[in-house]
Amino acid sequence: MRYPVRFTFLLLVLTILLSGYADRERAYILEESELTLIGTSNIKPFSCVCDEDFEPITYELEQHCDGHYIFKGTRLRIPVRALDCGNRIMNKDLYEALKADAYPEIVIQPEELHLPLALNAVEGWSDLTAEASVRLAGRSRQISLPVRVKALGKAKFRIQSRKTLCMRDFGITPPTAMGGLIKVEEEIDIRFDLVVATQ
Repeated sequence: MRYPVRFTFLLLVLTILLSGYADRERAYILEESELTLIGTSNIKPFSCVCDEDFEPITYELEQHCDGHYIFKGTRLRIPVRALDCGNRIMNKDLYEALKADAYPEIVIQPEELHLPLALNAVEGWSDLTAEASVRLAGRSRQISLPVRVKALGKAKFRIQSRKTLCMRDFGITPPTAMGGLIKVEEEIDIRFDLVVATQ
């Protein structure tokens, strides 16, 4: 199975738990990773996954003050048409809603990472916050993401996050189907569970 780049920039936070400073590091998404985009309509809920291969992600982090890091020169891209909702008609409507012809990629630019002075570790998990700029359908928005991180071994980690986004914040009209009989709600829920290795 292949896995998505959408929100994969969060995996970059993991190396900080090892080194506190990363200089042109690389991160690899492993096969056991999962990402799901969940929405609802007036008929039933739906889910979409991204089926795409990606090169290792190269990034740089610069430490500014206690627990505050800045990403430098990192930009992640995901093809809109790599999203698959398991239904050809739903896929077509989603691509049209996301204006895939004019804006074929979702662009994610990590900006900041915040580590609490005392990491809140519960059963091996630590809580972090990441800030990023997301460009979708030609419009950019700043988002804040809560992230849970757990070390699985040397330079291998599991990260989880869940974020609700409003499509209209990006100027996107929620897709409809069957002449408007099926209407998708404005909010979509992005959930991921990634296993990554850093180098």
